[in-house]
Amino acid sequence: MKEQMTRRERVAAAMRGEQVDRIPQSFFGHNRNAERTADGNSAHLLRRAEQFKFDFIKVNLASSHYGEAWGGEYRWDEERSPVEGLLVVKPVLQTVEDFRSLPVLQPDNAVIEEQLKVTRLLHKNGKGEIPLTHTIFCPLTIAGFLAGSIARTPGEVHPVRDVMREHPDALHNTLRAITDSMAAQARMAMRAGADGVFMTNTTWTRDAVTEEEYLTFGAPYDRAVFQAAMDEGATLNVMHMCRENIMFNIMSDYPAHVLSYDSLNARNPSLDEAAVKTMKTLWAGIGIKTLLNGPEEAIRGQVRDAIAATGGKRFMLGPGCSISYKVPVSHQQAVTDELSK
Repeated sequence: MKEQMTRRERVAAAMRGEQVDRIPQSFFGHNRNAERTADGNSAHLLRRAEQFKFDFIKVNLASSHYGEAWGGEYRWDEERSPVEGLLVVKPVLQTVEDFRSLPVLQPDNAVIEEQLKVTRLLHKNGKGEIPLTHTIFCPLTIAGFLAGSIARTPGEVHPVRDVMREHPDALHNTLRAITDSMAAQARMAMRAGADGVFMTNTTWTRDAVTEEEYLTFGAPYDRAVFQAAMDEGATLNVMHMCRENIMFNIMSDYPAHVLSYDSLNARNPSLDEAAVKTMKTLWAGIGIKTLLNGPEEAIRGQVRDAIAATGGKRFMLGPGCSISYKVPVSHQQAVTDELSK
């Protein structure tokens, strides 16, 4: 076993397929209350990273910021949970003409600047010792946000999918504006201290659109945002392939260093299958329901199974998707303890 590594050394070695002192880990989940301010969000993310010895931080951002940046309106319902408290009041994209005329955001957009502040504070308060991957949703996913849906199932993508199939030129205009805006955010995030960007496709799987449709309306725009970060020297670009029946073959070819997905879903490649398909680092292994509900021995078993499936090479332990804010401390600690054995 190697001598104790720093977080940066551990992550870099794992991504090169070299021996590490222990498998790197990181988990992510939303806390809408914390995400309401950059100061609160950065403090929350750093506190959790220190508490559970995360080796890098996926910089979660307020999901409402995409809509707010373009003038959308949201309302906070204090009586609802930290996950469900955000309600859409006024979507940005309500008509086909809205899709045709969406503008590129100005570089000094105050809403975007507040989100960049989260990464800036994490870099400063973490003393640059912990790698950061700044969250930017895929342009097609952001289009869904702007149309008023925080899509959680394939059925919820239909407003954007309808425009895709009936008015493709209008959707392309929207995607170009979003991509230019998010590529600029990626560049600014890198300059704020990020090591790369974390992109997620949310519900855009084979259950929502065909591969041909995604190659036309998804992949080119995803690549452009990743490339913007690469041009700034990114070393930790992460592609999160959300949900099931993912387009692994398409998205694993992006300019990303790490692939994140639900490896325990029977409709997705298992870890050992994925390890044959790509030389990129896999970040997966823990089921979000098991992490929430336990028991602890089942969680520990998933840790061991994931390491065995990958041989611990080009692998970092993490969740299949965003974890619940209700995950017991003891369950998260069980992961850390098992990795420390």
